[in-house]
Amino acid sequence: MKSRCSRLNGFLLPPLDWLVPNWSQAVMLDHFQSDSGEYRGPVFLALTGHDAVGLIRNGPVDEPGAVAIVTRFPLAAGIRVASGKGEVRPATAAEQAAAMRACSSGSVSRLDPTWLFGQLGFCLHGEPWLISVFQFRDGDCVASCSSTVDQRIVPLAEE
Repeated sequence: MKSRCSRLNGFLLPPLDWLVPNWSQAVMLDHFQSDSGEYRGPVFLALTGHDAVGLIRNGPVDEPGAVAIVTRFPLAAGIRVASGKGEVRPATAAEQAAAMRACSSGSVSRLDPTWLFGQLGFCLHGEPWLISVFQFRDGDCVASCSSTVDQRIVPLAEE
């Protein structure tokens, strides 16, 4: 099933405030299948003024608060969380190429589809704990940051 991406707000579940205090932007990729096969389900990305937090569902669907943090990493200096406005949309080919150029100098070996909302973009790299966040200006990627395997947080249920 093809994934859809949508913005979350304080009225939509799951309630993120207790896990990610002061989040100001959040998106959800609804049908994610990890490359390893370890996870299948929604992936949530919450942004605060200084970091990005990846979360997954770790309980039954009828328990909306059953989510766990799988990564938390600092945002790069050029990432402006407030620039994330409007609906989430897939990146254009030019935006995807700009995001790939931004990631080429880091530890990311491949770039899955990139999603944008306003001037913020993000993508997952095969696993829910491998995430990149991008800042765009006039279609060009001007800042980016990515989580690493070392920043993975294993939920207690998996230990």
